[in-house]
Amino acid sequence: MAIKLEIALKDHLFDAEGAGLCRKVQDYFGWFVEQIRVIHILTLDTRLSKDEIEAVRLEIFTNPVTQNSTFGTLAGEFDWAVWVGFRPGVRDTAGSVAMEAIGDYLGRSLADDENCYTSKL
Repeated sequence: MAIKLEIALKDHLFDAEGAGLCRKVQDYFGWFVEQIRVIHILTLDTRLSKDEIEAVRLEIFTNPVTQNSTFGTLAGEFDWAVWVGFRPGVRDTAGSVAMEAIGDYLGRSLADDENCYTSKL
């Protein structure tokens, strides 16, 4: 079963990626956007146990000093949300690296039909 892990910078930290997107929106569309906060999403389609998934979330994918993560939602109040990911069949290198990191952390190989997909919100 697929599980969605959301990872974002803590609210009090400056989101440089979001600020860059604000500038791109202004340059490309001519729209002023006050703030963009980027949430990185890992969709884990694996057969990991609940304990393994929680360990992977905390030990591999979350920096406790700068990031929050949850299997719920991190999006607070917003006017617009855009979810961007790869189309089916397009190589997701970051997802492949995430799978390799999970296997290394757990000390075992994951099955060929287990996958991780990355996207941004």
